[in-house]
Parts: sequence; C-alpha cells; structure tokens
Amino acid sequence: MRKKLIIAGIIITLVVSAVYMLWQVYDLSADYNYASAKMDIASGHAGLIHIGSPKVTSRDKEIELVAARYGFKNIYVEKFTKKQTEKGIRDYNDLVGRYLQLRNGTDWKARYQKEVDSLSRIAETPGK
Repeated sequence: MRKKLIIAGIIITLVVSAVYMLWQVYDLSADYNYASAKMDIASGHAGLIHIGSPKVTSRDKEIELVAARYGFKNIYVEKFTKKQTEKGIRDYNDLVGRYLQLRNGTDWKARYQKEVDSLSRIAETPGK
C-alpha cells in the first residue's frame, strides 16, 4: 500500500510539474498565447495583434475585408495589460503568421500590404 502511495505521489508531482512548465513556456496566463492562437486558427478566427492605435481611414471596412480574404482579422491593443503580455502576443502572432504563410504563400504579407496601401491611397484622394 505504501509503495502505491509513493508511486501515485511521484506521478502527481510529475504531472503538476509538466503543467507548470507548459504554462510558463507557452505563457498560458495571457489572453493571447500559443494555445489561444491554435484554438483561433482551428475555429477560423485567427487574428494578427498590433500594439498601438489603429490608423483610422474611411476604408477600414474594405481593409478588414482584404484581411478576411487572407484569413485573419486585425486586432489592436493600445496598452497591453499584465494578462496580455508582450511575449504572449509575440507567440500568438508567430503561430498565426506561420499559418497564414502556409495558407497564402510566402509572399502573402507583401500582397496584403499592397492591397491595403492601394485602399489607403484611394481614401486619401480628395473627392473619393
């Protein structure tokens, strides 16, 4: 009986240690992290997190439609809280970036930015 208790204690200690290490490595305490990126990709709700205020234009809806065509939405975090750590955001964006590269090809960022820049120029043109 005592041997079974010792083995059970060791197993519980190993499981708790593994969960703690995963928690630290993947920053699972953050709103945005590796695990939440996996879930968002799987559910079709991937996003790219931008730190700072969005540049407001009259073409914001069109820009978001372009982002949706590429398989993501833009998420802006003006001031991140302790729960939204910079590491968690970086991990989230890294995984989503790899997913978008597989989905859209290696040059997807340049193509996306070209479309956004085109919409921005249209928005800045007087009379449009």
